[in-house]
Amino acid sequence: MFSLIHDIRYALRQLVKDRAAAMAVIVTIALGIGVNTAVFSIVNGLHRPLPAPQPEQIVVLAAQTKGDETGFRFTFSYPAFEDFRRQAADSGDLFAVTYSFAGLSTGEKSSRFFYGAVTGNFFSALGVRPLAGRFFEPGEGETAAAELTVILGHSFWVKRFGGDPSVIGQQVRVDGRSATIIGIASKGFHGVYAGADMDGYMPLRSQVSDDASQSSRLFTNRERRNLTVFGRLRPGVTISQAQISLNGSRPPVGKSIPRNG
Repeated sequence: MFSLIHDIRYALRQLVKDRAAAMAVIVTIALGIGVNTAVFSIVNGLHRPLPAPQPEQIVVLAAQTKGDETGFRFTFSYPAFEDFRRQAADSGDLFAVTYSFAGLSTGEKSSRFFYGAVTGNFFSALGVRPLAGRFFEPGEGETAAAELTVILGHSFWVKRFGGDPSVIGQQVRVDGRSATIIGIASKGFHGVYAGADMDGYMPLRSQVSDDASQSSRLFTNRERRNLTVFGRLRPGVTISQAQISLNGSRPPVGKSIPRNG
């Protein structure tokens, strides 16, 4: 799993650097007192188009600590993600994902399950709809007490459950923990990365232990940086305006905000 996460991080770095792979417009955005620097990059023109409406509005967030010349990092803690989400509320909708392997079992049959643990607004921000059942709602699964639920990827649903729509509401076990299937992704939706067809999706709650003494760490620990953060810019909002939003500042009087493109 760690190798896969490393590969994803490397791919994102190459995405930012490789103009042939993406139309990237990069600006510097100060967060809080300026300890960190964030970068919004438009993720469009991938080898496989992002399966979402208006993909040119989808951005990926990266950060670099001032004085750190090792390069940008593309993963954040949940508390840092919440900081960004609050500051960017007027300019866009931020959402996050991290990846895990697990075993999904029904009865005596078990299958390897590669899934994205996502914030509740993951699907609504992307603007995609389920084939059957429902997707997560904004805020859903972002507490340690939330129920465990599963959304099946289309290919995994066909391969593992024979395309049976009656699986909605069925109880399964994911790494031994009980979870309920609530939805099925449409055939054309494979996730946000080219070349990776997700088996399914679970809420962020899936990343924390059922042990009450351990369960809140994902949501409170700023050192646990495992979330890749994306955003959808609101219609008419430019990268520069998103910069101002995260800065918490205003454009100089008498000067217009540059528009990209």
